[in-house]
Parts: sequence; structure tokens; C-alpha cells
Amino acid sequence: MEHLSLPNDPVFVEADVVDLVCWEDYDGGPFLTYPLRKGRAYMIPAPGHVSYLDHERLYPTPVSELESFLQNWLFFGLLHEILGELYDRKDFVRRDESSTTPTTVVSTAKLLALIDTWIRGIAMADSNHRISYDHIGECLWLVRTTLQAVPADFNSSQKYSIASVAELIGFAANKAFDVQPLDSKCPTAWTLNFSNMQKESQMLSCGWCPAEIARSVHLFKSLQTLHFLSRMRNFKSQQRHRWCSTERCEAYQSNLVRYQTVHRTVDCPCDDYISDLPALTRILAKGALPLLRISKSESLDDFSVELVESQKDSSYIALSHTWADGLGNPSANALPRCQLLHISNLASAIANSAEPASTMFNEQAVIWIDTLCCPAVPGEARQMALAQMKRTYQEADHVLVLDSSLRAYNRHSLSAVEACVRIFTSGWMRRLWTLQEGSLAKRIWFQFQDSAIELHSLWLALCRILTTEVGRKGLAFDMLIETRGLRTFSHRHPGDPPLGPGVSVLVNALQHRSVSVASDEPLLIGNLLNLDTGRILQSPIEFRMQVLWSQMCSVPRGIPQNILFHIGPKLAGKGYRWAPATLLIPKHSLAAAILPLAEEKYTGVPSPGGLLVHLPGFFVSSPKSPPGLPDNPWNLFGALDDTVLYMRDCNKTWYQATHASSRVAAKDEEKKIRLCKIVRGSDHHAILLASEFDARSDLSDQTRNALLVKMQHSQDGINHVQSKMQLIVGRVPELLCRMLESTYQCAENLHEDELSRTVAEMKNNQVSVEHSSYTNTLHSLRQRIRDLAAAIDDVTVRNTAKEYTGSSDDIFFESLIATLYMGRYGLMGLKISGDQQWCVD
Repeated sequence: MEHLSLPNDPVFVEADVVDLVCWEDYDGGPFLTYPLRKGRAYMIPAPGHVSYLDHERLYPTPVSELESFLQNWLFFGLLHEILGELYDRKDFVRRDESSTTPTTVVSTAKLLALIDTWIRGIAMADSNHRISYDHIGECLWLVRTTLQAVPADFNSSQKYSIASVAELIGFAANKAFDVQPLDSKCPTAWTLNFSNMQKESQMLSCGWCPAEIARSVHLFKSLQTLHFLSRMRNFKSQQRHRWCSTERCEAYQSNLVRYQTVHRTVDCPCDDYISDLPALTRILAKGALPLLRISKSESLDDFSVELVESQKDSSYIALSHTWADGLGNPSANALPRCQLLHISNLASAIANSAEPASTMFNEQAVIWIDTLCCPAVPGEARQMALAQMKRTYQEADHVLVLDSSLRAYNRHSLSAVEACVRIFTSGWMRRLWTLQEGSLAKRIWFQFQDSAIELHSLWLALCRILTTEVGRKGLAFDMLIETRGLRTFSHRHPGDPPLGPGVSVLVNALQHRSVSVASDEPLLIGNLLNLDTGRILQSPIEFRMQVLWSQMCSVPRGIPQNILFHIGPKLAGKGYRWAPATLLIPKHSLAAAILPLAEEKYTGVPSPGGLLVHLPGFFVSSPKSPPGLPDNPWNLFGALDDTVLYMRDCNKTWYQATHASSRVAAKDEEKKIRLCKIVRGSDHHAILLASEFDARSDLSDQTRNALLVKMQHSQDGINHVQSKMQLIVGRVPELLCRMLESTYQCAENLHEDELSRTVAEMKNNQVSVEHSSYTNTLHSLRQRIRDLAAAIDDVTVRNTAKEYTGSSDDIFFESLIATLYMGRYGLMGLKISGDQQWCVD
């Protein structure tokens, strides 16, 4: 996979070797019909036919055979289709002599040059191209959908080589045909649904934090970026992250009780500089900023520091750092003098290298750092400093970021892309305070080992790469998205919405960030969204998030209705029980639950009773159990997981609802929420959907974020409801739907059976359940269920049961028929349009 870009001094390069497993030449025919020519027509999507994914589930192809077939079709065949006369199979095969046993491997060493030639050829040709842009898009979508259906044990290197080449061709096609990103018909975001445990394992062994790996896999959409990360050394030892998980990095959580401020060197004997707290308080009370004026010096001997009051025209540099690197102090406004001397020299270097060059720090440096300029002791002075934090970073001439992971590398040994990757995977990116500091800065610099670099210069370099190098386009695009995300709250870009960022942008920016003090979150969010932080600070700590949400209507585009589907702790106050208690949710997969749809025409409005929204949905209930029968008369339940609610509508379409939170561990089985029990016995439940299901029948795998609610009352056309549970609701796959409907009809036949009427009559006549006539009838019903199960002769239904449950025996179908017969499923009632208004608490 030589076409993929590598960082400086890469690791695991030997893992880039992909074995040649297909020894026959591609047959030279059209790409889209290759499976048809090879007797595998089921691999070509066709309306009304069983999908390739379902076919593989029922009739799996041996993995080695599948790897050979797909390499010939999706790798060599795709290159043949796209490159045309430029294609020569020999250009993509080489001998690998690096191992003890030489092998023949796939090679892409010549691919970038061939792609560049192909792009120029398209640009020079007239409108009658040999190959159309639409056709390329169709080919690439087929590659993507086919790869998504391969089994878990399919060789990951083979899969990655195919996907990364397809991604590159998509970038090249967009450039060759001058197609803008929003108009692209080629698939993007190739990392979605593309788990690569091999690369994640490689990153882990290089010292990467599990939380950073999860964050990177979630944020970065290009396979070019994922590959680059997996080959990049991380200076942090694995030992430092031994307590971290995919949800949280413990290495960057500051324990304020055991916190230790550090010197420049372990054996440094210098004293601390201690800020004068009364002087700090006086400056803050005047509405000014406390700054540190530090004399230019090469040593601590003639080094002096003075606490001064900011003026209207003050020039200063504000420091942004993570306390995990030892530059904080939770108990006093004190910092080792050696650190201050070093910081002042770094600040002076920035002032001298900035364009236009500045002489403001020729003799002395003026800086602001929270450790010395924000009172450490809780009280009025600290509140004043926090209230001015936004202004502190907005008015600074420069903001300098200090992060130990960046300062371990020489800037001049890194490309602009690698510098960006290291910045956006640093510990600094995990803190909420640093999001505010980076977003508000006029000019932000990142300190490396030898020098600092301004983010704007990296932005310009990335823009050049984006337009000129298809081999690094995905990598550059991912970094540009991160750059823009960091600056979006205070810096406008061409094409940005005129109103500025709203809640959905905020939620995306907060992913994987954290604070050590929970009460800081509403203040920082308020600053980012230009809300009244004074009201937030004056509120009791336990009510600050509620005060924040009460102001959210004033932000651009208001409160997204999809905030109802946010998963996590909620506020306890009446009327605000819909509101998240925190937006710092580490589970990267939950971000989409909060993002509003592009076509959303309504926003949420807080009211005393709850959040007013307009959402589609449907009422749901469960059928009544057959009269005269106990709850589980034959101990047959278990065919359907009762933490999943299967629902049937009047069109014989089946849906399933599952709890949207994480799966409960097996040892916590008793904590699982039985959805059937919640819905059963009540006709007063509804399920609200984030959006309506697409009417097209070919989208059987659609899912929607949803909310189970209980009706309270209706007034003035508004349904007042209480939120019960976040759900994921989706249409059941076609084959599973067929199995459920088949057994449902068996259950319905049983309802019409004379035996069911006999049991009902016995109940009306108060026949004892211990009477022989009752037990004999119950036994006869059980035998009738056996007969119905044995009569199911649909091979597809039997195979589907085996695929989804591991069993196709009659006992499974007996259990399923009994489950449906006893009414342990949902009935989807009246569907509700998206114009219906709800008040959700």
C-alpha cells in the first residue's frame, strides 16, 4: 500500500505488505457485471432480490475463496475499469524479498503517478470521456457495499488495500471532473462501519491512549488518515495510559488533591514566584486583567517578575496548557521561577517570529497564565477572574499552547500534515478549557521542541495539499475539519451560516473533551455560545446547567429537537428533565443523536412543563394475552429477547425497538430493562421518532433515534408526555421480517383454534386451573404449537432462524409461536405526523 502517506520515522511499515491471493488475470470485461460472468449474480444489488449480505449470512463463501475473488474484482478489476489503457497488471504486483520466504505481493508504488496521468488525460479530453463520472461513482459505491458485507475474519489488509484504492479513485474522479464536495457522487467517509482492529492494536502498542484511538476513529473520515495514525510514533509510554479506557483518558485527568507542580528539571532548586493575592483582587475589581511583566534574561540570577494591570492597548501573550503537564497549582498562585523564565523566552520568540514582526517583547515579556493570574482560592476574586476568562483570550495578541506531547518533537522534521495530526491528537485537544482558549484566540501558536508554529500557516499548507495532492487529500481534509472546528466559535469562514454556530456544532466540538471540575462546563459553554455567563456564575452550582439551558433559545437555530435523544444523565428539575446534565459524553457514537436534520423546520422551546417540540411517531400497545391462560403456561418464552420490543404495523411490516444505551453486561442481567413489560397492559404509550421512516421499501435497515413516552394529558392540541426511555427503532431486515410474519400467522391460527375458545370459556365458568379438563386443554394447546412449528417448511425461514439465533429446530419455532400467541410484542397504532406538538418532560 505504497500509495498511502507515511509520517516521519514510521512504525509497522512491514505490515503494509498485502499478499497476492488471486493468480488469474482479470477477464477484461465490464466491472459492474463481473460477478454475473463468474456465476455470482447475487453479489449485484437488484430490487426485490436477497441482498448480498443476507446471501452470505445464509450461504457463506469460504473466506480464502472470497478474498481471492474480491481481490481480482474489486482491486485489479476496479483499476482496469478506471485506468483503461494505462492499466497493466504487472505494475501492481512485485516480489517481496524482505521475509525469509520471498512472496508475491500487491504493489501500489506506481499508482499515484498513474492517477496523475489519468487526471490530466480527463482534463485534456473533450466532453465525450471514455468513462463517465456517474459510472465511476456507481463502481465505487458497489465496492463499498460489497466490502461492508464481508465476514469478520476476512483479511483486514486485503480489505484495507481495496478500500484505500477506491477512496483514492474517488478523490481523483472529483478532481478530474471538477466536482465540488457537496456535488460528489463518490462515497466518502470510508472509515464509517470500517472497523480495523489491526490498526487500532498497532496504535495501542505504540503508546496511544485507548480514548484517543476511539476519538480518532470517530472523528477522522479518511482511510488515509487512519493509516497515517497507525504508522505514527507516540512519545507517551503505554504505561502512562494503563488505566485509560476507550471512553476516558485518565492520564489527562488532574487529581487536585495529589497534584504536583513541576520544575523544568527534576533537580532544579529554584523558588516559586507567588502572585500577590490582594493585588490580584484589586486589579480584577477594577475590571482589568492581571498580567505578568517578565524581564528578558538568560538565567534566574537577573530575572524579575512584576504583576501589572492591563491597559486598553496592552499587548500580551496568553498561555494555554493542560494541567496534566505540571504547570498548574490548585492550592496557590505559585509557579517555579524556572518555568516562568522558560515561558517568557518562548513568548519572546513568538513575538519576534510573528508577521508582522513585533518589538514589544525585546526587553520584557508580558504574559497571562491561569496559574498565576486567576486566584486559586474559591471566592469573589476567583469568580471575577472566571467571568473575564473569555475576554482574557479574546484580547491577547497571541495564544501559546504548551503540551508535552508536542514538545517532544522537532517541528522542522515534521511535514505540515504531521504537525497538524500531532496537534489534533494531543492531550490539549481533550480538555474543555482549551477549546475555549483555542477558539477565542486571535492568533494561536503550538510549541514544538525547537520552535512554535502558528495554526494559520498550517491551514494554508493544508489548503494547498487539498487542491494539489489526491494522495493526501483525505488526510488534509480531516485536518482542515479539525482546524475549522477549533476556530468556529469566534472566527467566521467563507460559506459559514451567517448566524454563527449553534448547539449541534457545540455538541460535535465537545466530543471527547472533559473538565476536572464539573461546574466549569456550563460557564465554558456559555462563553462559547455568547450567553449570559454572569447569570450562570451567580446561580448555585447545582442549578447552573438548568440556567444554561434556559438561555439556549437565543443561540442560532435554537435548541435542536433531537436533544431529546441525547443519551446520558438528565437534569432533575421539573420542566427540565429532558435536558442533558452534561454534554461531555465520551461515547463517540452518541454524537449523531443530537445533531439536527438539515431539513428540520422546528426547534425545541423550553416551557414550564417541558420542552415543546414537533415530532413524528406512533402510539404503541401490546395485544392482550389469550383469556384463561397464565403468563407463561409452557415455559417456552425465550425465542425473543424481551429487552427488544418487536412491533407489527397494519401493513405486516415488523420493527424492533432497543434501548439506546450501552449493552448491559451479562453479570448485570437483572438490570436489563424489559421493554415488553413497560408497554404491556397500557394503551398510553407513544414512541417519538427523530424523523419519519423513508417510504421506500428497499431501505429495510433504516433506524431512527426514538423516545418512549407515557401520555399524561392533551391540552390545546399539545400532547403532554413524560419521557421514559431512549430507544433505537428500526425496520426489521427483510428475511427476519419474513420469519416473524410466518410465525405470527401460526399464532393467529392458534387464536382462532377451538382450544383457545375452550380455555376462554373455562375462565368464564371459573374452572380451576388444577382441574383435569383445564390441564388437558393446556396440554392439547402445547401439542398444537408443536404441530404448527413442525409444519413450517419454508427453507428461507428456517435458514434465517439459524442465522439470527443459531437454531432452526422446531423448539425455537415453538417458543416463537408461543411468545407471539401470548401477546409479547407491540402493536403499532396510529402514526403521528411531524407537525404534532408535544411537551416532553
